[in-house]
Amino acid sequence: MATATVSDAQLTISIPDISKKKGHVKITCKVNFTPYELNEMKEGLVFDFRCGLYGLDLGGLVEHFISQLGSKHFTGQLTSPQSISYEKDIAFSLLDEDPPGDWFEDSLDELVGKCILTNTYTGREYSVRTNQIKYQFGS
Repeated sequence: MATATVSDAQLTISIPDISKKKGHVKITCKVNFTPYELNEMKEGLVFDFRCGLYGLDLGGLVEHFISQLGSKHFTGQLTSPQSISYEKDIAFSLLDEDPPGDWFEDSLDELVGKCILTNTYTGREYSVRTNQIKYQFGS
């Protein structure tokens, strides 16, 4: 059976002013619902959506939470797809997810966004990662 999905998930990190030691983090995506789900949401079905920023270790096998960027409840009269965009300024001290002297093979920080959509009735979760960004946020 077809189910809701998240597509076109994209992470960007810009540094508007290096002296402030903050990165401007943005995650965008589309949430796609089936016609059945759209109809059920008119009757009260709720989908919870959240997205956050994660650091990657061990070649992307292990992810660890850095910061929540946003969340939303989908219910009622909607269309599909729903476009989502969350932005947040995050300090370099948090973006520097591989501290100096750690045992990692390079000093680059590996960051991804993760978008999670949950059907609150069934409990089924659908998650997707964004593109990966590598940058050295530490000194």
